[in-house]
Amino acid sequence: MSHTKLNILVQKCDELKLKITLLEGDSKSSYESSEWKQKNNRHNVKKLRDEYDELYSLRANKMMADSELVAKSLNDVPEEKKCFRNKSGLVALDLINNKHKYYVNQLNYLKFLTEKYKKNQNLLKSKHEEMQQENSEIKETKQDETAVSKDTRTLENKFEKSKLRYTEALHIFQAYVAIKQDMQQNNQTFDQQLDQLENSIKISEAEHDKQFKVNQQATCSRDIAITNLEKCEKEIHSARKEREMNISKVRKRAEEKKLQYTKRIGEPQILNDTNTGTMTLDDNDEFGISKISLYAQAITKIKQATGVTDTKEVVIRFENQGESKNRLENIKNENKENTTKLEEKCINLIQEFNQMRYSGNDKIVEAQIVLEEKRKEFSVIKFNLKEVNENLDMSLALLLSIKSGLNHLLDKLQPNANDLEKLKSRDSEKYSFQQLSLCDEKIDEIMLELKDDDINSTWNLLNQNEYISMIELGQPEYNTHIKLKIRKKENAF
Repeated sequence: MSHTKLNILVQKCDELKLKITLLEGDSKSSYESSEWKQKNNRHNVKKLRDEYDELYSLRANKMMADSELVAKSLNDVPEEKKCFRNKSGLVALDLINNKHKYYVNQLNYLKFLTEKYKKNQNLLKSKHEEMQQENSEIKETKQDETAVSKDTRTLENKFEKSKLRYTEALHIFQAYVAIKQDMQQNNQTFDQQLDQLENSIKISEAEHDKQFKVNQQATCSRDIAITNLEKCEKEIHSARKEREMNISKVRKRAEEKKLQYTKRIGEPQILNDTNTGTMTLDDNDEFGISKISLYAQAITKIKQATGVTDTKEVVIRFENQGESKNRLENIKNENKENTTKLEEKCINLIQEFNQMRYSGNDKIVEAQIVLEEKRKEFSVIKFNLKEVNENLDMSLALLLSIKSGLNHLLDKLQPNANDLEKLKSRDSEKYSFQQLSLCDEKIDEIMLELKDDDINSTWNLLNQNEYISMIELGQPEYNTHIKLKIRKKENAF
């Protein structure tokens, strides 16, 4: 095994030696070829440098020759030698040709201008000669002027003045003829115009009388209405006073009864302290007192709901308001008709005024006075209409408030379905009266139910229940604003 390994190593060494010898031969050949190429390149570079030197010397000689030629040619113009420095002959020739062309163009332009100025000069000379001839002729005519020329000039001036006067006279004559024709036409139709004006004046006077009567009637009706209103106010005031007197009397009686009741309660207590006996109140007195207190509570509730003392007054007020509403609506419609009529009359009067404008100053003044009176009447009627509309709005608002009070009272009393079916539709006029009657019936039923019950004990029980519920639920004593929790949006992150 060792012998075979040695043979393999020997073979490998021989192979490596052969490779080394081959590589050495290749390196020698490449070195020799590179040296030969370097020699050739050096030789070529020398040749090119010699050629460049020859060309540069030729160029320098040519430039010297061109510069000498340019210098010789521009000896007369030393200032332009700087422009042609270090430039070949061809370039210098091109520049010289361009400058030559420029100077030739300038020369041609100057020649054209000289010819133009010569022509203008000749024209001016001819004009000057003509002016001199005219001046000489004028001088000759002035010297030869005689009295005949002066006379002709004066006659021409007089003729022109007479022409102007003639035209003015013709214009005045035509104006007077036109005025005469207009006067003749007016004379033919003047009587008819006068008759028409007299008729229109009579018609306007009759209308004025009618309007004056209407105004008087309106003032009378206004005074009557004011007196009626004052009477109504006095009656209402007296009725209110009587009502207050009655209420005060009833209150006094109630207070006296309360005092009597307290005295009666106090007497048996004293007797119990002194004497060991027991005394009780009569059942009739207790029943009367409880009934009075129930009525008082019901009346206070009705007052809170409707703002009125008695149910009869509510009914009377409803009836009066229905009549007043109808009356106000009728007055409103009548006023609207009157306003439309007055507006039409006002328009007609304005048209008549426009027709009568050119008939004379007196008629214009009268028409203006009539117009102002009508406008004043119209403004007064408008003001009255506004007041009537305001009263109507107030009455409607009052009606609505009363109706809402009745609805609230009905909701509080909680009527049955059968009772509600008895009521007519809301659009009917008797709906509110039916509501009132239903409220009266319900109040009477409640009063009958509460006859046998002890009101004070039930009232105390209700107060105790409310107190217990407030403590248990933690409710506040009065109405308070509770802040609700605001839910915040959860972030996506």
